[in-house]
Amino acid sequence: MRVLDEGRVSGALILAAFMLHLGGVVLFNGREFLNWFERTPALFAWERGLFIGAYGAAALGVAVLESALHQSVRTVLGRLAATSFLIAAVLGIIVEASFLSRDTGQTALVVVMVIALFLAEAILGWSLIGSGVASPWVGWVALFWNLGWLAVLVAGVPEDLYYPILHFLPLLLIGIGLVRQAKTNLG
Repeated sequence: MRVLDEGRVSGALILAAFMLHLGGVVLFNGREFLNWFERTPALFAWERGLFIGAYGAAALGVAVLESALHQSVRTVLGRLAATSFLIAAVLGIIVEASFLSRDTGQTALVVVMVIALFLAEAILGWSLIGSGVASPWVGWVALFWNLGWLAVLVAGVPEDLYYPILHFLPLLLIGIGLVRQAKTNLG
């Protein structure tokens, strides 16, 4: 598979992850804040299940991206990004599954997951800079977004760190960047 094909597949998986996540956000906000839905076990399972699916799809997308980065000048960073993101995504899946078994607030595992996700996505952004797989500015935005939000949340609201949208907005940007770069390389 060529680099641009891998970039396209990776981008599509990451965009699918964002869409799954968005579905979970709609269900969560509709239930918690907008009173669109009554809280039922089935609705809650769908909500958390969409988040679990989003982490899984994102991990697959980053795994495919690692192969494309391996063929660029960012071999080591690509491996670090893929490995750290896989670890963080597994933590995300575990945390979301734990919410299904008991609807609790922030735990030590949530804190570890949030920090791991921000750092993994920062490494992912760093690996994209100069790789040619996506525009360099996509990598810079992902790098600074993740480090910035990590600092803001840890310093400002350490008792409530988990805002999943903060992890998936840079993935949306990366997914779009990968698909656009693959199309540019084709043309």
